[in-house]
Amino acid sequence: MTFDIKRIAYEACFNLGNYENEKIRLEATYSPDQDLTQVIEDLRGKCRSAAQPDANKSWNERQKLQNDIKKLQTRLKELQDNWETVSTFLKAQGIKPDVAEFPQLTNLLTPAVETEVIEPDYDDIPFS
Repeated sequence: MTFDIKRIAYEACFNLGNYENEKIRLEATYSPDQDLTQVIEDLRGKCRSAAQPDANKSWNERQKLQNDIKKLQTRLKELQDNWETVSTFLKAQGIKPDVAEFPQLTNLLTPAVETEVIEPDYDDIPFS
């Protein structure tokens, strides 16, 4: 039994990080004079190029920034504790009874504005 293949589809799922995925499906018309394997490879390549560029790079950068924030928060806590120790000592010894309290460093920055993600127009991807 032979099959008459007229259309070929390729679908891929790309991990965007944070439990998000992007599915891309491309279809092409197939004629018997074409190399089936090459058509599939072409579709695979076009799917990869249409996927969000550098999704893993963005995710890795996000993870790095989150780690940096945790380190800064830890360092800030250490400095606050140190300030409190020195402040208590200076007050107890009468060296500087009016030592200022450690400044409250919360909500100094405005929240980040979320931006709209623009999806590529898949109609602009040329098919050979």
